Parts: sequence; C-alpha cells; structure tokens
Amino acid sequence: MLRDSFELTPECWANLVVVVEIVVVVVVVVVVVVVVVVVVVVVVVVVVVV
Repeated sequence: MLRDSFELTPECWANLVVVVEIVVVVVVVVVVVVVVVVVVVVVVVVVVVV
C-alpha cells in the first residue's frame, strides 16, 4: 500500500506538468516585467540627462 503511494501515477505526472508550466509562465512574466522596467528607467535617464 505504501509503495503504491510513492509511485508517480499518471495523475501525479499531470499535476507535476501543470506546476512546472505555472512556474515557467511566472518566471517568463517576471523576466519580461524586469526587462521592461529596466528599459523604461534607461530611457527616462537618457531623456533627463540629454
């Protein structure tokens, strides 16, 4: 009984895939937001300095 619970069933794999997809989406969104913020800051600094 215990051994069966430790095996990765198709349901477990499906859940794992969903979690991985969510993590990847979150990481991509964070990276995009950071890049946009950096670009905006650089543009503002350049405009203010020039």
